[in-house]
Amino acid sequence: MPGSVCKQSGYTKTTCPIKNSSAAQIIETLPKSSIVDMENTSLNILTGNDKRKESCKKIGGEKKKIGHIREQEFTKQYNLNELNNPIEYGAKSDTTIDKNHPICENLKNKLKINGFNVSNKSGSNIQFTLGQIPELENIEISDLTKPKLYEIFNKYLKKSNSDKPADILVYKHLDKKKWIFFNINDIVNYIVNNCIFRKLETGRIKGDFNDNSKKGFSQYITYEYRNTHKSYFLGLNGGKGKKFIELLMDETYGINYYCDVFDY
Repeated sequence: MPGSVCKQSGYTKTTCPIKNSSAAQIIETLPKSSIVDMENTSLNILTGNDKRKESCKKIGGEKKKIGHIREQEFTKQYNLNELNNPIEYGAKSDTTIDKNHPICENLKNKLKINGFNVSNKSGSNIQFTLGQIPELENIEISDLTKPKLYEIFNKYLKKSNSDKPADILVYKHLDKKKWIFFNINDIVNYIVNNCIFRKLETGRIKGDFNDNSKKGFSQYITYEYRNTHKSYFLGLNGGKGKKFIELLMDETYGINYYCDVFDY
């Protein structure tokens, strides 16, 4: 992990190669095994409210580091011209595929996409947004009509209200050692047309999809208030992020996707 590299014997704060390097340079120094370990590692949550909050902050920091590394790896493979561009922090797509990259024709043919802005995801959980979500505040399930759902998931998954909305969602599948590409409009359509939402007494909203589980359906989407962040979470937690990607890839229940092997 980057923190352990910084502790190499002989370095000071001013000469530390990590503190004085770009994200792209840092990635070049990291063995892929350490990046895999970061993506599959979470911090232990200690008892006590203050300790729990501090641990959540640390987890959030680690996830941001992992996300930046993931984006740099993807850009290194698909758009070297933007490798040293500043990291995107706003509510917009994360990276862009070079329109002259050979994969573009395959994506056009397989996924019917014309734009190449990418939302990059990985790991067992997938966050659509964390913050204020006024569209869902005090909402009743009967109000989650198809037009309302399109409004919500276009805004928070596709980032349609930004100056750089996502055309593609790409999941970094570590087990398969492949990038999994989806037309993000197909994912929004899939959620709107297939998800069955229910509201719990706690105010949380859960979203279920039919799948090949023993029950024939499972819970995937969660909307809830996170007291540790004083914000609302919308996404796929509790290990459901990776499971949702695999649902989207399922021959019976899924949608079109395209795979490409890691080559960074």
